[in-house]
Amino acid sequence: MRHGTDSAVRADWYVHKPTRVEAMQYLPETTNAVFELLDSWDVVYFMGPPGLVHIGTPEGTKPLLYGSWVVRGTVGEVWPVRDDVFQRSYAESDGSPKTTSLGQRSRCTSRSSSPPRRLPAEWATGRASKAS
Repeated sequence: MRHGTDSAVRADWYVHKPTRVEAMQYLPETTNAVFELLDSWDVVYFMGPPGLVHIGTPEGTKPLLYGSWVVRGTVGEVWPVRDDVFQRSYAESDGSPKTTSLGQRSRCTSRSSSPPRRLPAEWATGRASKAS
């Protein structure tokens, strides 16, 4: 937006910069691999009913449903994306499928023996505590 002029305020057009992300689709047959990936990314999550995982983000919990994709961005942020949105917004990269966008090897070969991580209570209620 342009500010400080006598003319009307208007929105400008922007192009989204292309970035490379790491992603995996959450399906019944990829469940264990998705849990291992979330563990390797140090993502806090908890199980809902079958086919639903709640992922903790600084903005609160986000649902990851069967068919959706879990995505990690260039600075380590993780978020779920519905399949229809993913198909419109992302194209497969020519990079190695086992190398993450941060250059680390992903460990998606087997399910960890540790239980899913639990969200802090304030994330589960949607109220983040303020730092003093």
